[in-house]
Amino acid sequence: MIYIHKDIIYQHKMYKFIKRMLDKKRVTNKVIDAHDLDTVKSLDVKDEDVLIAMFKHDKEDKIKTLKVFSTLADKFKTMYPSPESYYYYDDKLKQYEFMLENNIPCLETHYVASKKEIENLNINFPIVTKKTWGAGAEQVNYFETLDSIVDDETTRSWTQGSIYPCLVQKYKDVNYDIRIVIIGNKVFAFRRKHLWKTKNKNNFPYGTSKNSRERILKLKESPFKSPIIERCSKEEILGLHNLFVKLKEIQETKLNTKYMSWDIVDNKVLEFSIVSTMQHPPYYYDLKTKKIVNINISQFYMLEYLINEYI
Repeated sequence: MIYIHKDIIYQHKMYKFIKRMLDKKRVTNKVIDAHDLDTVKSLDVKDEDVLIAMFKHDKEDKIKTLKVFSTLADKFKTMYPSPESYYYYDDKLKQYEFMLENNIPCLETHYVASKKEIENLNINFPIVTKKTWGAGAEQVNYFETLDSIVDDETTRSWTQGSIYPCLVQKYKDVNYDIRIVIIGNKVFAFRRKHLWKTKNKNNFPYGTSKNSRERILKLKESPFKSPIIERCSKEEILGLHNLFVKLKEIQETKLNTKYMSWDIVDNKVLEFSIVSTMQHPPYYYDLKTKKIVNINISQFYMLEYLINEYI
């Protein structure tokens, strides 16, 4: 039995796609509200049963998820996301500590609570600051000098409030980062082009919408603009093969998951997440054959590869 969480907060309601796919494959399944504690407690779960739950990133969903997650973990021997991977979800400080412990190449990162602490780092500018949480670069800021840092309010990010406490990293002057998604032996790798230099510095690094900061804050609109997706070169992908192998082993043995996305700059990992954008190119890299395989894509096709790993 595959239990599917009814992710009603998602605009596209991914659970419907998952159910249609499982029905087509004639896999027994049942849609449940995994956020309802009474429902979860009443389930008669067998050892071979699996839970697939597309929990969302927003605060409301995370609060609901945390209230039931330990009960879900006790019920299901196999679930997505796994307890090990969810522990690090949306916590960049925990992720950095995890990467250090597991010898994953990553950018040197400092946790600070004030501008004075940044000054004491004796770090070369420019720098990037980011909250320990957040997605879509809404809590990420670029500062060219120490004097340009504002203590009390973010000036380059669309959300209001203090930038502290935050993580500090040396800025890498690159035109794109690489998002990789590892599902079993398949690696989906693509470039996310940086636009902030030419478009608008209010949203680092992908640029922003045409709306002004004042309008964004007044209407509570997100200015986040999806990055331009570009295909990685064959040489680029092959050059990352050893890193792919290492990350696959770690996500399966340490994080107990067959699906994880990793963000890479300059051959170093920035962060990782159980949630990934649905923007993916029509190809994947096969870790076993070391070949790039072209594929046909459709809405949520990544979910099909994910589900296939669990059925």
